[in-house]
Amino acid sequence: MKKEDFFEVLGELNDDIVKGAKAPVKKKMNWKIWGAAACLCLVLTGGVLYNAFKSVGFNAMIANYYNTTFHNASLYGTNIDIGGKQAWYHEVSIRSEKLEKYIGEPYQSADSRAWYIPAGITNLKYLILQDSEDNYSLWEFSSFIVDKGASYTYGDVMKTIYGVNSAEDIVRITTTPSTNSNTALHRSIQKEIGTRIYTDRESIEIFYQIAENVVCYGVGSESKGDPNRFSYSFFTDERDKPTSEESTYGTRFIKITLADGTTIDSWKYDALSGSFFEYGSIFTQPLSDEDVYKLNDIFDIK
Repeated sequence: MKKEDFFEVLGELNDDIVKGAKAPVKKKMNWKIWGAAACLCLVLTGGVLYNAFKSVGFNAMIANYYNTTFHNASLYGTNIDIGGKQAWYHEVSIRSEKLEKYIGEPYQSADSRAWYIPAGITNLKYLILQDSEDNYSLWEFSSFIVDKGASYTYGDVMKTIYGVNSAEDIVRITTTPSTNSNTALHRSIQKEIGTRIYTDRESIEIFYQIAENVVCYGVGSESKGDPNRFSYSFFTDERDKPTSEESTYGTRFIKITLADGTTIDSWKYDALSGSFFEYGSIFTQPLSDEDVYKLNDIFDIK
């Protein structure tokens, strides 16, 4: 075991492990008792460290990174041939030595560089790059690269990148309201809407059938949605453009969780224009009225 790995695991152990420690007892103990205690301590410590190493898989590591680290998508990007399509990946700032233990199956290599799928992962959301100097870097899928005016579907993304071929591959869908504004009023609206988790098969099936046919225009595209297309009970009389309160009510951040723990967490649904959009200025073709009504029923947007 490397020294760095040992201390890294110690850093990832829950504080609860050490909270129960008692103050040292000054009373003398028999050497046999001390020996037994020492053996027990070694066994317990070994078990804790073994379980810590065993449980910190790639998905758990990356989830902890996103939960505890302030980060933005890197400006560094690269395109990779994925199933005959050019896919755009951006770099995630995780140090090389942390990634080395997550090297899995080789994916492709060229020009003294090799791409690997993270250990234990069966999809292409993340790839690890080994450069000519044996440094490792992590890259996350953003979108497919298409010519201006061209498009692809979310079904292409789900199948090619995430290995999702049907609604059965989706475990749950989690939605949260927009947090773009953080005034007292907006916080009260966010609390009112709350985080919602959908696990019933009917809702997931409806969502999948709609999402797989959504047409996407890739990075740097322009919005084709009309923010005043639909009106709702929470609308005010100001109709020039939606207010920030209306946008909070009418927007849902979406996280799709797959059976292996992978998440698709860059999608947003805008009920005002009736369309999906993604981080990084990735816009889509607006949905049909029928599909908007179906999604609004699931997400309780009225």
